[in-house]
Amino acid sequence: MAKKREVEIKKNKKKLEPTSTVPMVFPGRREKMLRNDGSFNDEMFFELIGNDIRRKILSKLSKFPRFASDLAIDLGVSKQAIKKHLDKLVEFGIIEISLSQTDQKKQYYQISNQIAIFSKIDLTPNYFSLQCENTPSDLADAMDVLNHDPKTAITSSSRSRMDYTQLNFSLKALGQQLHTVEKEITVIEKKRKEALLQKTVLLNRIQMIINALVENDLEKEVIFSLFFDTKSTVKGITLEEIINQLFLRKKARAGTPKYKYIKTDEKTLQRGQELLELLNLLIKNFGFIQSEGLKLFFDFN
Repeated sequence: MAKKREVEIKKNKKKLEPTSTVPMVFPGRREKMLRNDGSFNDEMFFELIGNDIRRKILSKLSKFPRFASDLAIDLGVSKQAIKKHLDKLVEFGIIEISLSQTDQKKQYYQISNQIAIFSKIDLTPNYFSLQCENTPSDLADAMDVLNHDPKTAITSSSRSRMDYTQLNFSLKALGQQLHTVEKEITVIEKKRKEALLQKTVLLNRIQMIINALVENDLEKEVIFSLFFDTKSTVKGITLEEIINQLFLRKKARAGTPKYKYIKTDEKTLQRGQELLELLNLLIKNFGFIQSEGLKLFFDFN
C-alpha cells in the first residue's frame, strides 16, 4: 500500500510540474504603423489610444501578457467588446497574439517587441506640438546592455525554483537603478518645462510684433509658422512642407493612394501661388531668411 501511495504521489507531482513551452507569436500587420514614406503613423496611433478601454488594455499588458477573458473581467467589459478593441490593437501592430504549444486553443495578448513609442504633447496659447516616434531598435540596444549586467543576470537556478537570495539581489540592484533614472527624468522634465515656458513667451512676443506690423492674414500665419519650429527652419524647409503645415494636409497612410490626401482644389492652388509670391517677398525683405534650391531656411549668423 505504501508503495502504491508513493507511486500516486509521484504521478500527481508530475502533473503539477510546469512544462516549458515556446509560445507561437502572431504579430499584427505592422505596415499599418507606417506611412508611405516609412514614418510612424502617429495619427492612427493617437486615434487608437484615444479610447479609454484601449488605454486600460495597454496599461494591463505593459505589466504582463493577459488572456482576453481576464481583461474583460478586470475592466468590467464584455468579452465581445474586449475582442474588438484587441483586434484593433493587433491590426495596427501594437500588440501580438501568442499561442501556447501545449494548448493552442488558448491565446494571450502581449505588447509587441517592435514597439517603443515615445511622444510629446505641448500646448500653450502660442505653441502646439505633438510628436510621436517608434524606435524599437533603441529599446533593443538598451535591453542588451541591461542583459549583460552581472548584477541583474538571471541564473539557471533562479529559473527552475524560487531563489529569494537571487531575487533580493537582482531586484534591489534594479530598483536602485530605476530610482536613479526616475530622478534624472524628473530633472530633465523640469528643465524642459522651463525651456517650453521661455519658448512660448518668445513666440508670444513674435506674434505681438507680427500682429502690430503685418496686415495680411496669410502673411501673418506664414511668418509665424516659420518661427514655430526654428530647429526645422534653420535646417531648411521646403515650400511643400510649408503648404502642408498651413493647410494641415493629411499624410498618406501605407497602401493608400496619395491623391486621396492631397488637396488639389482651385482655392488651395490659388493660396499656394500666393504663398510662393509671399515667400519670395520675405526673402527679399528679411536678411535672415535665405533660400537654396527648393529650400528656405533661417540664417541667424
